[in-house]
Amino acid sequence: MQPVARALSSEETVNALTDLTQRAHALIAPAQTINIVNTVEYSVGYGPFVTIIRGQKDITAAGSRFISELDGTQPFEDCTTITSTFKQFVRVNQDYLNVLIAKAGLLDIAPPTVGKPMSTSLREVKGVYEPISTSLISLCTSTAPELTLQAKNLKETLDLTIQKYETLGQRFQNN
Repeated sequence: MQPVARALSSEETVNALTDLTQRAHALIAPAQTINIVNTVEYSVGYGPFVTIIRGQKDITAAGSRFISELDGTQPFEDCTTITSTFKQFVRVNQDYLNVLIAKAGLLDIAPPTVGKPMSTSLREVKGVYEPISTSLISLCTSTAPELTLQAKNLKETLDLTIQKYETLGQRFQNN
């Protein structure tokens, strides 16, 4: 016997997006404390990178649950609140990712200890954000153009952040 897919209501969808937004927002403060010393702290299980990677894994888990809950959901008639909440979700995530991008510039001469774990963790976040975006676009046809633009902007920022952390520490290795 197949389990019955439970469709999410508009309110539940907004709540799930808000939860993901709050999780990303909680990572801004630790991201702002990143410095060269933190790359060494990470190698001994301490510092903001531990908090950030753990938080990104939590986002991935919550996002995966949200994706599975969206399965079977029928298109929404009114998407105003969902679209507004998604815009906030994108803005907060971009704020967080832009801090990471700025900090990556400071770490260019640091040992590459955190680059791979960060880029891997960010790829996992992207792996849930993209299907969430795609689902919302298909469920909210009335606001699909706005959702598509927001999703594109988030994807571009995520891709840049991943690229920055993939190449982190290359100047250190070349010296």
